[in-house]
Amino acid sequence: MSRPDASPSPSASPDPAVPGLAWPEHAWQLRLLGRPCLASVPPGRTIVLRPKDAALLAVVALSGGIKADHLSAMLWPGASARQ
Repeated sequence: MSRPDASPSPSASPDPAVPGLAWPEHAWQLRLLGRPCLASVPPGRTIVLRPKDAALLAVVALSGGIKADHLSAMLWPGASARQ
């Protein structure tokens, strides 16, 4: 019995529980373990992120949207709204 290929292709479903859900032709993965970076899918391009840039992208990705004043208060708690 042959074993199916375990590596996902760009057109393979990212979640087997959701049939028909496929990767877009070009997508990005936000990697936060180790050195934070954005990695293209399919592989080929990687953008290394500074810690604050990674934190900003993680908050926005997880919240689905956030007001600028709330985000700035999280990243720069001592700054006033005018700064």
